[in-house]
Amino acid sequence: MIDSLTGVREEQMKLKVNREKSAGDRPVNRVFLGYSFAIHHETKIRVPEKTWRKMRDKLKERFRAG
Repeated sequence: MIDSLTGVREEQMKLKVNREKSAGDRPVNRVFLGYSFAIHHETKIRVPEKTWRKMRDKLKERFRAG
């Protein structure tokens, strides 16, 4: 499936696809621009742990600098 999607993007849309970063997986298991999805009773956008830590560390550094 990922090969067919990659072919469409490269041939029809004239886009270059980085095959190392591309993966065919459920959106719940992937991170997009620092966010991911959670499915419980309804689909929700969530902030993954890695993104949360980076944001927290940047805020701590700024508030310490005064």
